[in-house]
Amino acid sequence: MSKEPLMEAYKLINIKCFSGILLSPTIGKEHEWLGKYLTYEYLNEGNRPLDRPLDITPYVDFDTLLTLSQKTEMIKHFENWPSVRLDSSLTTANLKSEEEEVTALIEEGQSFAYTHLSFPIIQEGKHGIRMPLLLKGNF
Repeated sequence: MSKEPLMEAYKLINIKCFSGILLSPTIGKEHEWLGKYLTYEYLNEGNRPLDRPLDITPYVDFDTLLTLSQKTEMIKHFENWPSVRLDSSLTTANLKSEEEEVTALIEEGQSFAYTHLSFPIIQEGKHGIRMPLLLKGNF
């Protein structure tokens, strides 16, 4: 990934998780229980207004924002969404490894909250509109 999109992705990560514990590596398609949500269908079904998350009507139908070739490109991104080991010098949150450090905190009986993100993908839509996409889970 070239430097500009990489820095744009880290900027979005820092907006979504500017402090606290952030798990690394990020959620990728192969993630055991969150990877199944990295689909175009889930994006279209799951996007609802923040103030009305149980609405039946989607907030935005992504089919209206993309050309057919852009939709095909986005679906390919979803099918191959990578897990990325984050660079601690580019994040503002406290990076932890799920396998090691979080397990140790649990074994010590400490209570804590953490965020797990997918690495952002920036998709261009109709009329040059750029849409950052990521999956975020707070636990």
